[in-house]
Amino acid sequence: MSFGKRTYQGQPFLNRRRSVRRKCNVEGEILSPGLPPRPCRVADISDTGARLELGSGFGIADVFELRAFGNIYSARIVRRFSRTLFIEFT
Repeated sequence: MSFGKRTYQGQPFLNRRRSVRRKCNVEGEILSPGLPPRPCRVADISDTGARLELGSGFGIADVFELRAFGNIYSARIVRRFSRTLFIEFT
């Protein structure tokens, strides 16, 4: 009997991401209708999503817009922790 994550023989650290993520540490803003912009830091980004770090993830809707790199991205939250959001671009 084994416990924990299963690793595959020959490929123990197989990366299943659809696109390569790049570290960036860029300031951004979360835009929600009817609310003031919330500052955040884009820790890393890929073609399909990003990881955001912020003071508190409390009160952020599941769907919002992210302003960073001079662009606005429509996004939805895939995974949420207390100070980190993993988002997917829609």
